[in-house]
Amino acid sequence: MSSVSSVAIPDDLRSLTPEWVTAALRQRGHLPNARVVDLKLENVGCGRMGAIARVSLTFEGDPGDVPSSLIAKLPTEVNENRIFGEISGMYWREILFYEELRNEVPVRTPRLYHSAMSVKVPPGDRMRRVARIADWFPQKVLERFLALRKRQAVVQRPRYMLLMEDMKPARAGDLRIDGTLKTCDQVLRSIAQLHAAFWKSPRLSEVRWLNGLAINPRMRHRMYMGARDKFVQHHQKLLTQEDLAVLEWIDRNGPSLSRIFDRDAPETVIHCDLRFDNILFDRVRNEPIAFIDWQLAAIGPAAFDVAYFLSAALDTTVSQDEELALLHAYHQTLLSSGVTGYPFELLVRDYRRGLVAVVQVLCSSYSLDLGVGLEMDGFDRWVERAFGRLRNMPLVDLLSPSLRPPPLAHGTQRTHG
Repeated sequence: MSSVSSVAIPDDLRSLTPEWVTAALRQRGHLPNARVVDLKLENVGCGRMGAIARVSLTFEGDPGDVPSSLIAKLPTEVNENRIFGEISGMYWREILFYEELRNEVPVRTPRLYHSAMSVKVPPGDRMRRVARIADWFPQKVLERFLALRKRQAVVQRPRYMLLMEDMKPARAGDLRIDGTLKTCDQVLRSIAQLHAAFWKSPRLSEVRWLNGLAINPRMRHRMYMGARDKFVQHHQKLLTQEDLAVLEWIDRNGPSLSRIFDRDAPETVIHCDLRFDNILFDRVRNEPIAFIDWQLAAIGPAAFDVAYFLSAALDTTVSQDEELALLHAYHQTLLSSGVTGYPFELLVRDYRRGLVAVVQVLCSSYSLDLGVGLEMDGFDRWVERAFGRLRNMPLVDLLSPSLRPPPLAHGTQRTHG
């Protein structure tokens, strides 16, 4: 399936018309005996990186396999965030996921009805080569490089479009409702099936547009350092002296830990934004949970997804035994899905390294406009919980190649190293 489109790509949701939807669906082989004569838009999400609406359709004729409502997704209208999404490849990455990989993943995701973009994605080998080179640019050279890419994004203003299955009555998860151990177990067992399907698979080298996290650890650390002070200023009432010491440790050891994490943990396809907002639950029809928003999909350590999800989902009162039980459930699903050579001790080690990586991501997110699409009380809760899982952990042990994982006990003295 190709994202090249003979249909003009709308720049915003207001540009959607019955004629455009008819033409877009027909291009993909839908509506041979019908057309859309009316539509209604309902905003269902205006996140940091995307504008999303439910499109309710009225047909003339037999629509065949086209449902009466679809989900339309375009880039965000927040200019700075849209530029970031463009230069980081978020928009074309999600389109290519639905076009080329969606049918291979063993988890439920929306069906694709139309996709298009106005850019030609460069070959994966070239992208990876540029990313590796840029990771070693001096700061001033990197700043000039990024400034040029931003100007290009502003001038060219590429367009991207997705029309997908509307999975109602399924609803996005809510941390306040769904943050239970039972639901966390369900999510981890499901995402483990995705991880197992691509675990050290030859397919990873074939999906050339899917970048690996191991490509640019220094650049990721620069993003963290650039947003760190803003993060601390905003959350100063939440952060303890222990938490600030964690950040100071990351300041010194972040790139080294990233390289060790990426080097030691087995690679697979990861979601990279695994939180309740991107997980759909259908309690009415008792359907399997579904995963949405694949803009950040990557090749990397499966434990990053686990740490990312649990860092937000687990309250600080959750005991270490309950935490371990969730990790065991995830690990058992890996094993039953065919993964070998990955003992539980290594999962725990990688999970703890992943928690540090999550803190880096939380800080780095302050390079974006957090005023749009992010419920700040929920983000505060995430910050508190993520740091809570790291408290009293000997972080220096995370740099060791030893098989022995860092202790999970929350009452020991932390050694920052």
